Amino acid sequence: MNKVMLYCEMNDLTGFGHYNRMKILLKIMNLRNVDIITDNLKIAKVFFTNQNVLKVTDAQEYIKQNYKKYNLLIIDPPYYPNIIDQQKKFSLDFKKIYNLKDKNFKVIWFTDEENPSPKYCDLLLNDYPLSISFRKFYRKYNKNIELILGLYAFLFADEVLKLINLSKKKHVLIAFGGNDPKNLVLKYFNFFKKIKYKKIFISNSKTYKILKKFSDNKNLFIKKKTPMDQFIKNLYKNKKNKNYFKENKKMTINLYKFHNTIDKLN
Repeated sequence: MNKVMLYCEMNDLTGFGHYNRMKILLKIMNLRNVDIITDNLKIAKVFFTNQNVLKVTDAQEYIKQNYKKYNLLIIDPPYYPNIIDQQKKFSLDFKKIYNLKDKNFKVIWFTDEENPSPKYCDLLLNDYPLSISFRKFYRKYNKNIELILGLYAFLFADEVLKLINLSKKKHVLIAFGGNDPKNLVLKYFNFFKKIKYKKIFISNSKTYKILKKFSDNKNLFIKKKTPMDQFIKNLYKNKKNKNYFKENKKMTINLYKFHNTIDKLN
């Protein structure tokens, strides 16, 4: 691959997860000097080291103007579940780019959408657990699409995979991502707290105030998620530490199919 472009966002609506999994992906694929386009230049320049970070407000317009420069496009568009048809609109607009007659690029698309929308790409990864039932839908609009769906599409950082072998005891980590705007931790707390194994709930500040009284239980731990503004402050503070952004060992993925599919795209 000669030149790669990656699109992802981080903001209060879509959270930090897109940045995080794209960083894991870059390590898996051992990619450097990637053009990362995002509206959040300030944070992205700190988070993505050894990459070219570009501030772009309109990702699709940028791609239309610059697609001839790239052999691979990796896109992880923000997902706003409360905005009706947001994913569908992005997908249909991107179709015009994907169908360009003079294109010379492949497209890898990441999503965690809970309701499927047409995807115009060569490889789609959707880590929403029930997305395995979307297979026919995706192929209806793109018969040649390669699919990795459900938990098999989840990208685990090396640090997480190492924990698997630390203990034979079974524990449960419950986190509903980002700031949990729907308060799903609170909604399902009474169900999960009955599980006999150790349980760790990572909650937002609002839910933590309600659930912290249960922390005395020896098999149940309630942890408060670091607020976004504090996380960003820590990010800048830790950048001064030379080892904070030191390259970790190569990240791995729990499914060899991903690598085989990538080979097909080359």
